Order: sequence, then structure tokens, then C-alpha cells
Amino acid sequence: MRRRFISFVLAIIILIPLVPMPVFSNGLVKEIDVFMNNFRVQVEGKNFSHKEVFLYEGDIFVPMKDFGKALGLGVNFNSNKRALTLNSNNKLRFNDNSKYPIAYQRGYEIEVKERLMDNINQEIRDFLRDTKSKSSSKDIDLKTIRAGFSGIEITLDGKKIFLDGEPLLYSDDVYLPLTSLSPYLYITPKLNNNVIDIDCNGVLKDKPKDTIYPSYYSIDELVKFREDLNNRYARELEELNKKKKIIMDVKIPYEEIKSLWDMERYLNRHLSKINDLNVDIDLRSGTGNWYYVEIDFSTRDNSRWRNLNRRDVEAYIWDIYVAISSLYDEEARIQGNIKRYVSFDTKAKNIVFSFMDSGLDMKSKVDPVFIEELLNKTLGKYGGEYFDYTARISGYDLELVITPSHSDYIERWSPSRKLDLLERINSEIRRYYPGLKVNGKVIYRDLEPISFTIDDNKVRSTTLMADTAEYLNNRYGVLYTNGVRIPIKYSLNQVDNDNFKLMVDMDFSVSDSKWNTSSKDDLADLMNEVMKLIVDMWDANVFVQVFDKSQYLVYEYIVSQDTVQMVRANPSGGEVVEGSTVTLSAATNGAKIYYTLDGSMPTINSNLYTTPIVISSNTTIKAFAVRNGFKDSPVSTFEYTIVADDNMATGLDSLRFDIGTLSPRFDRRESNYTLSLPYGTSRVKVTPTASIGSITVNGTTVASGDSIDVNIDSNPINIIHTEPGKAKNRSYTINVKLEDKEESDVKLRSYSFNTLGYGIFSGQLTGNYSGHRVKILSTTDSEYDEVSVDSNGEFEITGFPIDFLSKLIGYKYKVVDSNGNVIDSGTLSQR
Repeated sequence: MRRRFISFVLAIIILIPLVPMPVFSNGLVKEIDVFMNNFRVQVEGKNFSHKEVFLYEGDIFVPMKDFGKALGLGVNFNSNKRALTLNSNNKLRFNDNSKYPIAYQRGYEIEVKERLMDNINQEIRDFLRDTKSKSSSKDIDLKTIRAGFSGIEITLDGKKIFLDGEPLLYSDDVYLPLTSLSPYLYITPKLNNNVIDIDCNGVLKDKPKDTIYPSYYSIDELVKFREDLNNRYARELEELNKKKKIIMDVKIPYEEIKSLWDMERYLNRHLSKINDLNVDIDLRSGTGNWYYVEIDFSTRDNSRWRNLNRRDVEAYIWDIYVAISSLYDEEARIQGNIKRYVSFDTKAKNIVFSFMDSGLDMKSKVDPVFIEELLNKTLGKYGGEYFDYTARISGYDLELVITPSHSDYIERWSPSRKLDLLERINSEIRRYYPGLKVNGKVIYRDLEPISFTIDDNKVRSTTLMADTAEYLNNRYGVLYTNGVRIPIKYSLNQVDNDNFKLMVDMDFSVSDSKWNTSSKDDLADLMNEVMKLIVDMWDANVFVQVFDKSQYLVYEYIVSQDTVQMVRANPSGGEVVEGSTVTLSAATNGAKIYYTLDGSMPTINSNLYTTPIVISSNTTIKAFAVRNGFKDSPVSTFEYTIVADDNMATGLDSLRFDIGTLSPRFDRRESNYTLSLPYGTSRVKVTPTASIGSITVNGTTVASGDSIDVNIDSNPINIIHTEPGKAKNRSYTINVKLEDKEESDVKLRSYSFNTLGYGIFSGQLTGNYSGHRVKILSTTDSEYDEVSVDSNGEFEITGFPIDFLSKLIGYKYKVVDSNGNVIDSGTLSQR
């Protein structure tokens, strides 16, 4: 025993000189492989002396003694307690309105965009085989070191922080992972070859304007500079992505297109041939995002036209469509013809062709044997099942029969999985015959076959639609709400190739006392899940109607490929603690959300949603979403009841403005207001009072009862009340609204409005209505039509949309004068 103990002590004595770091009795020392690569760290472009820096487990590890000194941080390591204390000397303590976090965020976004642009440029260079521009790689120095892992606790300004990578003890210092440390210090590391430059974003270190002259940005200047640069990079990145798409996907040259004339010249320069046929392209703009393409060629080239096939023509038109949508208008829709032979039209972002008068031999150009061989090769085995494919031509269409080896096996597949197989078949055929219509069957030995069609790039099957409804009944056949279990039955039907109708029957009466507002929210959440599943599976517009057991219409909604998705809220309503925030969102990418807080219908002139909404009193939020090229979403309504929070600041005693009208009347618990000011007002004097605590107005501290001038360009006005001993501040948001230039005596005296079968809106104005016009719009301000009033002040508008979605959103009118000023408006109802 004594000999073993001596050997153990000798082993420790031998090992200690090899470990250049403190060793702790309860720590772990092990060998790790790191990449040294002679990394150098700079702060704002300036070098500083530091120990080795290395790459380990995907992150750069830096020595905190040297690194902290360069950043102006206090660094103290207690080896006994295994505690690392970092002190920013209050530089990282921000108030709620500080711009330092904004400077950091914009710096991070700029860095990301720069890296994305570098990557895209390299992809383009690689695609074009521009090997000279590729950066030469260098050998990376892999080294084995002995490092300590001792469960070190890290605090920053007295608060414990947690990093993704574990701290290491090496070279008599504590090494921390730079990437996961950066957000705590508001720094942005930039790696260029082996140099890591630390951007302090004006927080720990002032931000120099350049590295030559010792001038520095103020925080306001830095935020403004970075927001401008970030916006410019966003535009450049968008343009670069277009360039990549054109060069790498469409494989035609990239050019910056600024006008319709530029686009037409581009098409005639780069897409002037369909195989060997020379063509001339005329491009004209229509309303909205529509463009008309007329393609012509000389009659002496008719023989070359007849040598083409349907696939050649369709691929050519798709190239034109992709070029226009990529280079000029991403929401573009095209319509046109090639002489009198072929016509084409955009439908739900797909192109539909008519070849009836083309004179092309459509039948002989489709090879059914080739299709059989293609499918048997690529999809002969799918999802663990073996399939056999047989094909033949029937008129212009293809008839396809699919036979699985084991009928009982595929029968256990979900409808989604069966549909995936048909989508894969569509994808394979479309590679060679883009517009070919397919009529098919999946034949079982003893079961009813699955009949399907593939047309306009969409798979449709009444058999699988019935299976989908049964799947919904099994998975979503019960609504749980307020302790009640409500059975639900689904029925799914195809209206046409683009539109489905979902009928939902609840075995429950909404007149029951257990049905309330939260029940509606629960039903809406369930229907959103169901409709998302259907849209994802079938690529169609879905119109849903939900009825209770008395056939009362409970819920009605459309999910359309051309309509912005409905606004959702989190939380969606009910009781909330005062000071809680509500987040609004819409599933449609790029959509803007407008909302009101007083229960009125929102328009594009209402509040634009940018940040979560603070709820400090009973509130009704109404919101809708818009996106260019899409129909506006229906209006969503969310109602909130406040529960008091004892941990929140008491709030202001009063709030006064030297001019204007505040709505609603000030209440310390109400957080959102509108301040109406006379036309032409540029500044307003704000006077807040509070018996205790402190007040800031747009980030500036104001003593209770003192006044501060505010430029109304900084709309909205944000006021925050802080109270000692209260963990939460109370915030007030005042949205500023300027009144119209002048009042008018013109009003809508009487009108008639009807949408039963045919839309008619007529009426008469009073007052001095000379030169005035009347508009009809949706309640979300999408304009349908406008007319001038006659000498008697009378008008009539007909032909506006009366489809289900338009009725659901609702209608309104506006009366405008000769200068375009709105002098009267209101909602419309049947008369």
C-alpha cells in the first residue's frame, strides 16, 4: 500500500511542470486538440498583447486577463471558489430607452449581411469557375494542449451568466468562448484569415469613425450611420440574390434592370430564340403586377416553329417569367401569346398554356415508354414499397397505372404519404414534360383504386381527399374547451383545381353557457392547425365553415394563396397581468400589420405594428395584415381584461400637453393614447407629474411638473415612470396625429348599397361638392373603384368585388376633394 501511494505522489510531481496553469483538487485536467493558427485579436482595429488564442469545439477561446484589459473590463479570478468576476464599470447598465443595444444589434445585422454577400459572391465565382478569385487556404496548426475544466462560475456586473462553451484553465488564465460571450459584452467579432477584430459597437469602447483620424461617433451618430448602412446592405443583398438566381438557376446573364424598357431590351437580347427559332418580344405593363408578353416571328420561319414541341415552348415561357420576376418585379404575373398559336396566363403563380391552335404534333412528342422507364428507375422503390408503372398516350394526355407489390402495406400509409408519392411522380414527369396532363390510378389487388389527376402542376384525387377527411376526423375530431369535450366531423370537397371547401360540424350548441370568447379562440386555433395541414398537403385555397348542432354558422374563414394570413396574437385574449405585452404575427412572410386599441376597425392609416403592445388597461385590439400583391387579411379581434400587478410602478399622477387633444382621457393605468394636434404643428410641450419615482420622456429625464419640448417627428412619444422598490416600470405610448388642413361642409346625405348578386353603391352629396369624387374601399383601405359626382352631387359605382372574402372584410366609402383630401368617410351596410 505504501509503495502504491509513493508512486502516485511521484506521478503528480512529474505531471505538474507540464501543465502551464493552476491545478485544483476537485477540477479535471485533460488533453484536448485545438487549432492555434497564430490567431491575433484586435479591438477596433488596434492590436494588443495577448497569450495564445485557439479554436476549440467550434468557438474561439480568448484569455480573459489580456482580453478584459483591452476592453476596459475588470477581471478577477478566485481560484479557491472557482469564480470569475467581470466588471464593466457600469458601461453595460442601460435604461429602457438606451440606443447602445440598438447600435449592437445593427452592427450584428451588418456583419451577417457582409458575410452573406461574401458567400454569395464566392458561390457565383465558383459557378463561373473563376478560380483566380478563390482565396488560397492555409495549413491550420493543430496542437494538443492540457487544459483544466473546473466548473467555473462567471458573473458580469454582479449577475451570473451562462455560456455555451465551458470555461478552460490554460496558461495561467481563464479562457472563455468568444462567440457565446459576445452578446453579454455587446461586441461583434469579425474573423478575417487569422485576425479577429472586435467591434465594440460604441459600448465598452467609443467607436472610431476611421482608423486614421482620432474622431469618434456619438451614440446617435453611430445608430444613424448603421441603420443607413444596414438598409443599404439589405438592398444590395436583395440585388445580389437576384443576380445569383439568374446566373445559377436560370443560367442567363445578370443585369440590373431599372425600367420596363430595360426589361424588354434584356429579353430581346438574351431570350431572342426558342431553340433555332428567332423571335421578337414586346413587353407591356398592365394593372397591378400584370405584364403582357407578345411574341412574334417571321412567317418564313414556320417550318422551324413546327419542329418545336410543347416542352420547348413551355420551358421558354418559364424562362421569360423567371427573368421578369427575378430582375424586375418579384410579384410579376404574365399573360400573352406566341402569334395566334399559343396563349399563356399566370394562375396562382403557375403558368397555364393553351396549345389548341399551335399546329405542333403534341402526341408524338410525348414518349410513354420513356416515362415508364423513368418512373420505374427513380420511383420503383419508394417508402419501403416496390411499384410498377405503365403509361400510354390518350389524346393529349397521359394515362398512368401504378401497381404496388404489397397492397396491404401501402394501405397503411397516411393520406399525406400517398400524396407525397404522387407529388414525386409529378416532379419527375414535369422535368421532361412540364405541361403534360396525367390521368392515373393506383391499383390494389382487392381494394378500391386511388384515382388521381395531375394538371397545372397540381395533384388532385377525390379518393385521397376522402382519406384526408377521415384522417382529420381521427386526429382533430375533438375540441377541448372550458372543460367540455366537443365531437367534430369533417367533410372535404374540391370546388375546382385551386379551391377546396371544408365543412365542419360540431356536436354542441354555442347557446350553451359553457361556450364563450375563449372557446372561439380554441376553435380558431384548432381550425388553423387543420387548414395548415390541408394547404401544406394539397397546395390549394381552403374555404372553411364551422356549424354547431343547430346549424348556426360559428366560424368562417378562407386560407388563400393570394390572401395574407390572418393576424394571430400571443396571448390571444382573456385576463392578463397589467404591463403584459401582446405579440402580433401573421404567417405570410413580409406582411405588415396595422392595429387599433379602441375597438375601431383598423386601416393602413392605423398604428403599424413594430414591437409588442403593452396592455395596462382593459383593451380590445383589432388588427389586419397587408402585403404587396396579396389580398388583405380579414380583421382579427383580441380582447384583454387587466389583473393588477403590485410589482409595477404606480404611474404618473397627470400628463398635460400645451396644445392638442389627448384620447382617451389620461388614466395612470392606461398605456396607449392618441394626441390630435392642429395641422402644421411641429413641436409640443409635455408636462408629466408623479409624486414619487422618476420620469423619462423619449429617453430624457424630466423632473415631476417640469415641461419638455418634443419634436413630433419622433412619433410616438414614449414616457416611462420608474418607482423605487418596484421591479417593473410603467410605460406610456402617445401616438401623434395631425388634423386635416381644413374642414369641409360636404357630406354623404343618402346612399343605397347592395351586394346581392351584383354590387351597386349610389347616393348624393350635400354642400359645395364641385370637383369631388367618391371611392369604395374595403374596411382595410384596399381601393376598389372611384367616380366623380355629377352637377347634382349624385354618383353610382358598380362592378366592385362581391366575393365571399370581400364581404367578410367589409366595405367603406371615402369622399375626396379636388386636391385628394379626405373630407368624409364611413362604413357601408346593405340598404
